Amino acid sequence: MKKLFVLLIVSIALQGCAVYDWFSTPTASKSLNKDNFSWVSDTTDKVAYHFYKGSYSKEEMQAVKNYMQKSIQRTLSLINQKEYPATIDFFVTPSKDKIQELTDRTGNAFAYQKDNIIYAVIAKDGKINGSRQFNYTIVGNLWGTSDVWLEKGFAIFSDDNWHGYKIHELNKYLLDKNKLLSISDLFNKFKSNPTAFAYPQAGSLVKYLYEKYGIEKFKTLWQKGSGSIEKIYGKSLAEIEKEWKNEIKKYDAQGIDYLM
Repeated sequence: MKKLFVLLIVSIALQGCAVYDWFSTPTASKSLNKDNFSWVSDTTDKVAYHFYKGSYSKEEMQAVKNYMQKSIQRTLSLINQKEYPATIDFFVTPSKDKIQELTDRTGNAFAYQKDNIIYAVIAKDGKINGSRQFNYTIVGNLWGTSDVWLEKGFAIFSDDNWHGYKIHELNKYLLDKNKLLSISDLFNKFKSNPTAFAYPQAGSLVKYLYEKYGIEKFKTLWQKGSGSIEKIYGKSLAEIEKEWKNEIKKYDAQGIDYLM
């Protein structure tokens, strides 16, 4: 059961994840004291975990903590940061309905970046959100906000996983199936394109840019935005796209069966 739970928590839902700093924030105090809600709380390495009482075993709660701490350390290492200066409140519930009661919104995970609060679902079907929201919160508060495709892509790169597949391998599959967006469409029409294709592609492109050219150029891209990409990397958009596709062609897509 423990092994199954750990394997399942890496599953990431396609939709229902968001950052909501522009809405009124349901504070951690209000959530902790919400009528008819009880929590099992514990603070580990500047994350205050709040599990909906009665829904998770000690082993399940520890598995979540271990996975999230590993994810947080991965994010911090990618941005050359030893630690995150604030405590993040992480509320874990068994259903979207519980999140809606707490936030007046429905979905699998929400990050209130500026307030360092994250809500996520871990249901008995094994699906979980939350690791990407930690990335959004940490990077957004330390580096500032960026273009949507960069924010989503960096979080997916940090996991190097999309629905159980390594992101370069999955993008090789999408390339073979002629499902990749042009980089121009990825930059300018990210929200209007299918999540199933735009999100993993953003992750793969970010992975390529970060690993090929390093953190400093990527951080500059993050802060200046997509319009500066040619100047930052000294290459045309067409050259960058060609380089990236040549990189993912090296990967093996056999065995991938993805949403077609």
